[in-house]
Amino acid sequence: MNITRLVRPFRYAVEAKTRWAALLAVPMLFAGCGSPIRIGDASSPSESKTASLSATPSATAAPTPTAAHGTYTLALGSTWAGPAALLQSGDVLVFDSQGQLQLYTPSNGRLENTGASPAPDISVAWSGLLRDGRVLFIGEAGPLPYREVAVVYDPATGRWNAAGSDPLAREFAAFARLRDGRVLIVGGHGGEPDAVLKSAQIYDPATGKFSATGSMSVGRSGPAATALPDGRVLVAGGAGETSSDDPYENVLASAEIYDPAKGEFVKAGSMATPRVDHEAVLLQDGRVLVVGGNRSRDTNLASAEIYDPATSKFTPTGSMSVERYEHAVVLLSSGKVLVAGGSNFDGEDFASSELYDPATGKFGPTGAMTTARAFPTAVRLTDGRVLIAGGGNSQGNVNSAEIYWP
Repeated sequence: MNITRLVRPFRYAVEAKTRWAALLAVPMLFAGCGSPIRIGDASSPSESKTASLSATPSATAAPTPTAAHGTYTLALGSTWAGPAALLQSGDVLVFDSQGQLQLYTPSNGRLENTGASPAPDISVAWSGLLRDGRVLFIGEAGPLPYREVAVVYDPATGRWNAAGSDPLAREFAAFARLRDGRVLIVGGHGGEPDAVLKSAQIYDPATGKFSATGSMSVGRSGPAATALPDGRVLVAGGAGETSSDDPYENVLASAEIYDPAKGEFVKAGSMATPRVDHEAVLLQDGRVLVVGGNRSRDTNLASAEIYDPATSKFTPTGSMSVERYEHAVVLLSSGKVLVAGGSNFDGEDFASSELYDPATGKFGPTGAMTTARAFPTAVRLTDGRVLIAGGGNSQGNVNSAEIYWP
């Protein structure tokens, strides 16, 4: 049985007095978690999760053939959901952090074990679908000192293959899939001694190798990375280097743009509000919505802003009804953005959801989940619905999944 470092957003790396502190030593069979960054394509982020072995499984119910717009229904089956990837078939590959791969099939609404061999001993930080239908996972592996590794899973054969490694491991980094299929890994904590990193790497699935690329102007731990339509990547916010033991001393408002053609970062405009543990999603018109997060050790954010690549500026937009971090953010087929779940520093976990409408610049209410979920996994299905799985709340980690009907 492997001891894994459980995923929590940036706050959990620095805040000892949380309701999750006891979970940091829970042994897991599958190292299906890692740095608190977005899983999958940066344009449709979701979060890596873990589960407590002592949590009580949630009951499940048969999916409804149709449901009212803006409502949630439970999926059949249960999952201690970790990273997830939408396959070419339209099914969703889900990591059960108990050591199993699961498949969610939208046509029957079921989560079922695939029977695939157990995953390698890797603490997964990012996953994405490759053009040939395989799924790439990047994370960390031990023993100490940890190293960055990549593995590939082939759904057609159920086999795992090593895909390269690099001696430098990063926690709380940001990842983005580039248009050519390579992956940008930027910022985070790492090195000896541990430091906030300016550096970035490129992972190339074609060669199975990590390579260094240009560095940012400042170190960032827990930033958000979003791939833009022109192939560049926006890296916004995060926590910078500090002169004290308080990592929230230097939460950043600044942003930078990575140009893969040049392998360089350039400064972009700054956000109106410094943020870490925030979410960012690419809108249909090419702008980026940045929403929620934390400004300091005791300040959560309900505010949001829009980044416009045409002007390289951030503009405040409407605010959510509640302050959230650890929330899921998904672009819907309609162009609206679903914000689901999350929590705040008062220990509240949310079942509520909100919809952001880029046309009006406002958030509005939508249906609530059946269960409060912080740090859930979220994947938009090919039919436009959204799978929300796993996560946790004050009762423990949640062993269920549900479907949002737009």
